[in-house]
Amino acid sequence: MIASQLGMDAAELRRRNLVPHEMMPYEVGTNIYGNRTLLDSGNFVRMFDKTLDFARSGFKSSDASPGCLTGFGLAAIVEPSGWGPYESARVEVDPSGTVRVYTGATSQGQGQETTLAQICREILKVPLDNITVVHGDTQLMRFGVGTYASRAAVTAGNAVLKASKIVYEQALELASQYLEAAPADLVFDSGQIHIAGVRDRYVTLGEIARIAGPGVRHPNIQKGESAKEGLSALAYYDVADETCSFSVHTAQVTVDIATGRVTVDRYVVAADAGRAINPMIVEAQLVGGAVQGLSGALCEQLAYDSNGQLLAATFMDYSLPRARDFPRVDALVLEDEPAPNPLGVKGIGEGGTSGAGAAIANAVANALRPLGVRVCDLPLTSERLWKVIQSTDSQSDNADT
Repeated sequence: MIASQLGMDAAELRRRNLVPHEMMPYEVGTNIYGNRTLLDSGNFVRMFDKTLDFARSGFKSSDASPGCLTGFGLAAIVEPSGWGPYESARVEVDPSGTVRVYTGATSQGQGQETTLAQICREILKVPLDNITVVHGDTQLMRFGVGTYASRAAVTAGNAVLKASKIVYEQALELASQYLEAAPADLVFDSGQIHIAGVRDRYVTLGEIARIAGPGVRHPNIQKGESAKEGLSALAYYDVADETCSFSVHTAQVTVDIATGRVTVDRYVVAADAGRAINPMIVEAQLVGGAVQGLSGALCEQLAYDSNGQLLAATFMDYSLPRARDFPRVDALVLEDEPAPNPLGVKGIGEGGTSGAGAAIANAVANALRPLGVRVCDLPLTSERLWKVIQSTDSQSDNADT
């Protein structure tokens, strides 16, 4: 509406109001639950233009069917992520060579087990099949915070990284003595530690774990304090400031004037993950989040009667999205700028959902602008939109009369 009143392109209006890269980190001047709102990193303008170019390259410029109007809309959002105050992780290697990762975070189905295992593998260089991730068990991890606010990769991920590095240093010290070689000459590879260039001079990580256990002696090894309880480490990652993820949503829609039905022809969501540990998981979260957001924008509604009685209390009455309701969602997983944490990651669990309502509403508003229809409420159900169109037509007829 602002762009229309100013006679500006909506994208240009957004671009002018994005925080420039040279001003990062940017302190907004507000706070969230007592914590300062800090935009810690990101090149918003570059990512905005990159997403817009991709979205417009697939824009369908052909005329709509009779009685239908098409529109294009977008939204740009900043989503705080990686909330504190801390998260925990413990990494243990047993004599069989199996690595167990324990965390105080919990999984909601977002592939956390795979992501945390990959972080551990990156340090210890063991096969992924040899790593088991255990989460949400208070008998095994006394202190933990959990999963919410797109925090798991940032907090639990960095805790796993920290614990894995401690285990790495423990193993390196013992392997150096065992192989009678300088630590700088040793290589971790597929569950073994060998001398660089001499692959047959090695010791397995499992063997080092056995030696590190209590009561085990080896003629070449003098165990330090850190190795008396096996090859393991407990670590905590404390959060000073949240990290912010930037997302851009674009939508192309067709609106049937006679029925008020909105069809989403194309949808693009892009997010700066800082660093994507597993790009496929990040893409899946963005696509799933976008579908949830699209459903909230067009279908899902908690309807009440005049007495405040909920009318949509069961799935017989509450609208849920189906595969046929929405088009393919194109997700751009961007690693535009690492976050200022050891892994460089940003939380993206909510970025796919948060911008969908605005993008759809702007697209519908763009389509209906020739009719003078203003879009101000969500969800944009066929009934609600039909009533707004009819009301606008009636007002126009009365004005003409």
